Amino acid sequence: MNSESLKHLEKMGGNFPFQCLNERTAFKPRDILKIRLSQQEYAKEAIQQILQELFHIFNNNLTQAAWNETSIKEFQNGLHQ
Repeated sequence: MNSESLKHLEKMGGNFPFQCLNERTAFKPRDILKIRLSQQEYAKEAIQQILQELFHIFNNNLTQAAWNETSIKEFQNGLHQ
């Protein structure tokens, strides 16, 4: 995961659906890049979890409902670099 893929992820996020607002957390993917050295091990675990969840989303084709196809391809290409 690099800053380009984080930009695409942030761009694809868009607005939360109204019915899900109570589940919303204040998190921007770029914040991961600003962590302190002492937090790196936790960050590695968090990134691994994020990537596993993304794999689940793409594997189950859940992206068709809301995300722009071009943005998805750009994000996937960034992950493969």
